[in-house]
Amino acid sequence: MAKRNKKRTKRYSGEDAKQLQPAAESQPTIHRYEAVDRGRIGQWWFEKKRTVKIVAGTTAVVVFIGWLLFELLRILF
Repeated sequence: MAKRNKKRTKRYSGEDAKQLQPAAESQPTIHRYEAVDRGRIGQWWFEKKRTVKIVAGTTAVVVFIGWLLFELLRILF
């Protein structure tokens, strides 16, 4: 795979940077918001989704490792 160049995120600070800056500030900033009407369960899921997924994944891994240990002990003894 070819090496990708990083995008420049640093603000330009050369001699002509001050000439470009007022033009960028004169343009209005547009914010777009979208309202969503969720039910009680949908709102709970929206707020707790990340936590629930992490807990579910951790529980699945622990159960799987426990099952493997159980089978290993059953084979050995």
